[in-house]
Amino acid sequence: MQIFEVRFTSKPSAMLYPALQERLNTQHLALVHILQGLPESRLLQEVRPGKWSIHQQVCHLAAIQPVYGQRFIAIAESTGPVILQQYVGDVDPFFLELCGLPLPAVLSTLSEGRLQLQELAQGFTASDFGKTCEHPLYGHLSLRELLEFFVLHEAHHLFEIFKMAHLKPSN
Repeated sequence: MQIFEVRFTSKPSAMLYPALQERLNTQHLALVHILQGLPESRLLQEVRPGKWSIHQQVCHLAAIQPVYGQRFIAIAESTGPVILQQYVGDVDPFFLELCGLPLPAVLSTLSEGRLQLQELAQGFTASDFGKTCEHPLYGHLSLRELLEFFVLHEAHHLFEIFKMAHLKPSN
């Protein structure tokens, strides 16, 4: 079963260094291999009490893409630093909606959202990438640094999903 359609922007952004461009384009595709063969019961299981399940982690990855897309656009269109509000997934209506969908639908949403982020990144200019925001935890960041933050944040969740998928059952 193919759960991602691999699509890329027509050309890489000249303003992103190659490793960041590559991670933006392909990092999310690791889910195909991480989730392969997992039963639905495992996807929905709360492996660590009070923490998101694998399914909820994937929903979070899909839900934050439009949030970051809106942030990127706001920064690019601004004339001064954009003040970012902290994102809380548990109260995000889109996240909650995604949690009610089957995994293939969530993965499709994730794939579509990634294509939109790729297109956004391709369209930003050097001037756009130099514009800034104020992150509630990490302070002053350029648009390029916020894009790096997005990719690293996603990598963190991919690692959490990997760990949950491979965690030995407790005896």
